[in-house]
Parts: sequence; structure tokens; C-alpha cells
Amino acid sequence: MQRGISTLVVLTFGAALALLAGCTPGGDGLTVRTSTTRSSPTLLGGATVEYHEVAVVSETGGGSSPTAGPTGRAAKLDTPGRIDAFTGQFSRPLADKVRTALAEAEVAPGEVVVGQVIGYGCHGAEIVGVHLVADGLLISGSSTHGANEECYAPITTVALISVDADTA
Repeated sequence: MQRGISTLVVLTFGAALALLAGCTPGGDGLTVRTSTTRSSPTLLGGATVEYHEVAVVSETGGGSSPTAGPTGRAAKLDTPGRIDAFTGQFSRPLADKVRTALAEAEVAPGEVVVGQVIGYGCHGAEIVGVHLVADGLLISGSSTHGANEECYAPITTVALISVDADTA
């Protein structure tokens, strides 16, 4: 009986530490995933937009939220001033990851990179689709967290994509 209780205490303590550290299975909450594969758009509202995924960057305690910024829409990241304004909402580690991904991005001629926070919660997010709405581009994200899940160290996920310059 004593051994069973000790094992339960150790497992519970370990799970609590993982939550406090913002860890996700197989990762440390400090991930960068990149791809240059053209994704198929998904209809979620507004006209769908063809795009290239440049990077999906996540950071535990990265700051901001999906509705941050003046409109909660994707920001054009084509000048140093716009990049500074966009990355200013994040913690330094996440801002550095975004800047690194932008510096390493291979953007096709006639395209421009835009970025948006697509997730803020217990788990990272993935791009679901990109849509042209009345007031700009909306990058939709999907996360696997539960509605009532409490996060002690939320993970901010930023999507960087390239789209036709005329669309951005």
C-alpha cells in the first residue's frame, strides 16, 4: 500500500512539473517546424487563399494571443518596421525564432510573408487554412487542447506563410 501511494505521488508530481514547464509530448515547448510545401486551403469562411507554409513557431510563455494586434488579422512582414511591430508582442525567445525563420525563408518571386498568432494555449497549433476576409487575411489555426483545460504556462504558436503579394 505504501509503495503504491509513493508511486502515485511521484507520477502526479512529475505530471505537474511537465505542465508548469509547458512541455508537450515529445517536445520541450520550444519548437520550430518549417515546410515549403504548398498546402491545400480549407473553407472556413471568406475566400480561400493559396499559400506556402514558411514556418510554424511555438514558444512556452511566448506572449500575445490570436486576437492581438489592431485587427486580429495576419500582418504583412515585408519591411524591418513591420517585422519589429509584429515581433514586439512576443517574448524575446519567440521574437528571435520568428526573426530567424523570416531570415531563412525562401519566398517565391511575387509573394510576400505574412504572420499571425494561430494558437495560445496548452498545446501548439497547426495551420488549418488561410482566408481572405473583408479586413485582411486570416490564418486559421487548430489546437488539440480541451475547452476546460487549464494552462499554467501557455504556448504561443505563430504561423508564417507566403502569399501572392497582391493578396496580402
